[in-house]
Amino acid sequence: MLYAYAPNDPRFVQFHPDPPARQAILAGLRSDKPEQRVRSATHLAEEHLVPKPVADALVKAVSSGDFVVRQGLILGIDRAWADGKEVETMLETIQKHDPDPAQRTYAKAALRAIASGKDDQQ
Repeated sequence: MLYAYAPNDPRFVQFHPDPPARQAILAGLRSDKPEQRVRSATHLAEEHLVPKPVADALVKAVSSGDFVVRQGLILGIDRAWADGKEVETMLETIQKHDPDPAQRTYAKAALRAIASGKDDQQ
């Protein structure tokens, strides 16, 4: 019941760090089918499961077929949900400290996409 009212509440995430609904969304974002990726990104945005700039960047990346940005955003969302932290904070950490250069590249592209979306809104 708490999930229905506060899906991102740290007290809930502490006891249920990976609700099945979140796993389904992440799986949809990683799908080989473009329509499934769009559906999952749109659902994530409409349900406000991540901050608006992140959701907007994800919908744009999925719609335009930007693999690198999409991978970075998925990585950041996945780790943020697992750790109960903000997506952008996790992306910055990945960009600076992840030993995998591909993951650092994905995170950097995702952060640029989020920043670009914020600039467009101003």
